[in-house]
Amino acid sequence: MEERGVRPWAWHARDFNEWTSRCPKNVIASWAMYGRTYDVAKVDVARHKEMIPRYQKLSDKGFDQIPCGTTWVPDHYAKYHIQQNDVNFPLTVAHCRSVISPNHLKGFLMAPWMPTDEKNRAILLHSIDLVGQSMAI
Repeated sequence: MEERGVRPWAWHARDFNEWTSRCPKNVIASWAMYGRTYDVAKVDVARHKEMIPRYQKLSDKGFDQIPCGTTWVPDHYAKYHIQQNDVNFPLTVAHCRSVISPNHLKGFLMAPWMPTDEKNRAILLHSIDLVGQSMAI
């Protein structure tokens, strides 16, 4: 594949340690943490404490990455009555730029998790705008 300019690209797995021990380094890794902070001391969802350091761990292990952020509001935030998640993507960009080696950071991915239809047009366009704003920082 690589001789044709193509590389495998994989979404993260549930068992991080197994995945990183078995996955070849030529695979581009996409990891996602859809929280509202990258400060482990302020994390409001317990599992995010173990997820946040994984970007750096992937970089340290030599994986190229395309981190993923979102404007989607995960179900675990329902109790906070949050309607929009405008903080995740800019925080993901800032955090990943600070912990991933520049030669391993290959870009960013936005996953608004909305159907591409007229009903969601405003949300999707807003997500695109948020990517542009985040990348300009």
